[in-house]
Amino acid sequence: MPRKASKVKEPQLPELVHVRDPDYREVYATGALGVFDSPGGFHITFYSPNRKLETLGREGPQVVEVSHKVKIIVTPATLKHVLLWLTKSLEEYESKFGKLQEPILPTRTSIIGAHPPETMYG
Repeated sequence: MPRKASKVKEPQLPELVHVRDPDYREVYATGALGVFDSPGGFHITFYSPNRKLETLGREGPQVVEVSHKVKIIVTPATLKHVLLWLTKSLEEYESKFGKLQEPILPTRTSIIGAHPPETMYG
């Protein structure tokens, strides 16, 4: 007599309850930079540039102060999850509101770049 296939019981996932941490805060940022500091941690710093008033209207090099708003450290697995989530979110946005233009990336990585300045972690 043939054996019945036993049903594999799926593990029960716990219910997630979202609450705001007492240190929760919202920030508005216009840019982000990041780097792996180890095989297990990717640092993402969100920032907004601020012009220093004393340089406005002057000829010559302008000084732009970049104000770091918040740094988040994630695992590589979380980073990949965020990438997939953001990609899907952008696709949904563009299907609803139209294609976004590719951002113009500055050539001076000392202002905005893929890697933070050397002094960031010191």
